[in-house]
Amino acid sequence: MKQHFKTILFTMALAVLAMAARAADAPQFRGPERDGIFKDTGLLKSWPEGGPALAWKAEGVGKGYSGASIVGDTVYITGMEDDKQGYLYALDAATGKQKWKSAYGPETEDSQAPGARSNPTVDGDKIYLMSGMGDLVCMNKADGKVVWNVDVKKEFKGADTMWAIAESPLVDGNLVYASPGGPDASVVALDKATGKTVWTSKGLGEAHAY
Repeated sequence: MKQHFKTILFTMALAVLAMAARAADAPQFRGPERDGIFKDTGLLKSWPEGGPALAWKAEGVGKGYSGASIVGDTVYITGMEDDKQGYLYALDAATGKQKWKSAYGPETEDSQAPGARSNPTVDGDKIYLMSGMGDLVCMNKADGKVVWNVDVKKEFKGADTMWAIAESPLVDGNLVYASPGGPDASVVALDKATGKTVWTSKGLGEAHAY
């Protein structure tokens, strides 16, 4: 499997989003409501010959398979650099210029799909993501500083999957949810402020969720 260089697809996505009169925030995987539905208006009914004009192009956002989250004037995306570390990048939504980047720990070097997978979940002043190694991380939205992290494979005896873990955390109320796939913890709910376990649920075992 060829490595996915997010720069290419990311550029196309931003070019399309730039056509909207006022794009709504997309703070998590699959959009505002996590259902793949975007209610923006003012989109082109058809593309001009040759495709839409390029709004901007961002390079240096690492390797991987994650999508971007957009909140206000900032785009957030994860990637793996040559040091094998995973990074969260914050880019200016108008120009693509990097505001900051912050390391959150090692990423998977799985030969079939190396690199970051997690779509960042933006909630209030925090961002939540899951590394391919199974590290659930909470970071400050302002600067990317790590607030807490939990190794779900170690903490909940989570199972390795064929292509490592590909999951974008779900935040609802005061809880952040993950699916480590452990024998007694197929799904877990953690306190989003501290990372402490609130409850666990038995299930079918191995997980490979988004």
